Amino acid sequence: MIGMKRYLSSQSKRFWLGLALCAAVVVLSTGCNRITSLDISGVYVRARDGVVDKIILAANGSFQQTITFTNGGPWTTSGSWKFNGATVELDTFYDTFDIGRYNNKMDAVAVIPPQFFASACFLEVQEGKLLRNSVEPIWIKQPSGGNGGTHKGLTH
Repeated sequence: MIGMKRYLSSQSKRFWLGLALCAAVVVLSTGCNRITSLDISGVYVRARDGVVDKIILAANGSFQQTITFTNGGPWTTSGSWKFNGATVELDTFYDTFDIGRYNNKMDAVAVIPPQFFASACFLEVQEGKLLRNSVEPIWIKQPSGGNGGTHKGLTH
């Protein structure tokens, strides 16, 4: 009789664990949508040390990057971008920060004029943010309206 109770108790635990697993799968599959290029398009800004670096990702796959500095600029480039599942790839870009060891720690300092690269730049996508690396300032997506929102296309 005791063996039968253990068997039923074990079966009951398996049933409830299985039910919980099924519920979790259903919630995750319906609640988590894949991010698309349309979700990512918009205006992103980062600012540090007098530098303002703005990237506009248009829904049509074009982008514009504008860099202004307290006493200079603007520097502007434009091109195309694509979303690769976890990263945004820009076909050209301006690099506004130099990474090095300053005051005994890794840090990024502003570089003016910014250095232009005619090669791909990959930015990691994280919940309304674009990251180039763990040291440089991050781009933060601006709210819709005004200078934010979804840009269907850019005029070059």
